[in-house]
Amino acid sequence: MNERFGRRFVVWNGILLVVMLVTAFALDLAIWNSTGGPPAIDLNHLSTDLVRANGSSLWPIETWLYILLVIPGLTFTIGVKSVLKHPDQELLLVTAKNSMILFWIFHTLHNVVLLTVLYGAASYSPADTTQALNFESVADMLLRFSNLLFGFGTSIGALFLVFALGLFGYLTYLNKKFTNRIAFIALGASIAILLSYLQSVSGVFFALGLLGWVLFIFWVFSMTFRLAKGDLED
Repeated sequence: MNERFGRRFVVWNGILLVVMLVTAFALDLAIWNSTGGPPAIDLNHLSTDLVRANGSSLWPIETWLYILLVIPGLTFTIGVKSVLKHPDQELLLVTAKNSMILFWIFHTLHNVVLLTVLYGAASYSPADTTQALNFESVADMLLRFSNLLFGFGTSIGALFLVFALGLFGYLTYLNKKFTNRIAFIALGASIAILLSYLQSVSGVFFALGLLGWVLFIFWVFSMTFRLAKGDLED
């Protein structure tokens, strides 16, 4: 695979990643509108949210889409690392790449576990007390594990994203072939998601996590657009 073809392949993966991210985010909003709550199961309102999930046909589709993001996501990550290559920054580049790969792995596992709960919720009925209590017990355990894997301000996976975006932002800033705007988008996303870990102080910090996710999508778009323009050869 020559360098030009490889870069074009990364661009197409970036385009696919952006389309999937935007579509998934749009489905999030549609689920919120149709079910009367966010596309997340709150452990403090487990029974209510399981009923809400049971009534949504969009929720499993949205979750499948988030699972499939890992395919273009991994390719795009490796591609970004390759175009930011610099002999003096190899350790930081490898660390940024590995951190982003770990984010994608944790994010995917989070959604796989969530999908398992959603499929189980399809037969959930609070009226069947024994079955409901048994399922709620299993769902509670699975969701706690899922939230540990990924979630703004609650998880290990989001910290990998914070670290990766921070490093990629810094490395982009050092690379004069990219505009500082792209670097600042990555750094802004990293800081916003990091601040979401203060949500126990105020709910405003959780909103910053959502802002960070939007900036992450915009960073993927900006990097893809810059790669599509070319002119990055040494």
